[in-house]
Amino acid sequence: MFSKKVYRCRISVMKNSERSELTRQRIHQAFINLRKRKPLEQIRVTELCRMADTNRTTFYHYYEDIYCLNNDIENQLLKECLDDFPYRGLAYEDPDRFLLEFNRALSPHKKELDILAHGRESDQFTKIEEWMVNLAMKDNQSIEEEFFLTFMVGGLVHMMNYYHKKKKYPEEMIREQMTKLMHKGLRMNNSN
Repeated sequence: MFSKKVYRCRISVMKNSERSELTRQRIHQAFINLRKRKPLEQIRVTELCRMADTNRTTFYHYYEDIYCLNNDIENQLLKECLDDFPYRGLAYEDPDRFLLEFNRALSPHKKELDILAHGRESDQFTKIEEWMVNLAMKDNQSIEEEFFLTFMVGGLVHMMNYYHKKKKYPEEMIREQMTKLMHKGLRMNNSN
């Protein structure tokens, strides 16, 4: 008899976690749909809950506010894109490949990331910079190499952010310039 109760309890927990995940997915999808049409500041929890077919209590069980939700979805997407990035530490040996593959890794969720970044691009670029720096580092890197990579990546991401806002040049040209600058920086660093 005891084992049947334990079994039923496990099924109940599993159903609750599945239900919880489905609720979060509905909230995320409703939020993305609202973000396509509205700036973050104009989205109201009540409106979001209506679209997600949930209530405010459930929303606040998962998130402190709309900004936390935006942040959570953005972090989740970046994690999905970059968690298993196979080119870690390759920035020194092959910066072309590193930058190309980093960009490719983001591409499956680029549309959603752009929607979430709208009106707060600098915040997202700061997150991308952190990921890029961490992925560029080798395991046994010297302090000088670490500082150099942080400087280089920070500059490259700043450049990407700057030209992304201006929409003055195509993304392909920006990536090409980033690669050239990375090569120049690496040559200068190696000559010291």
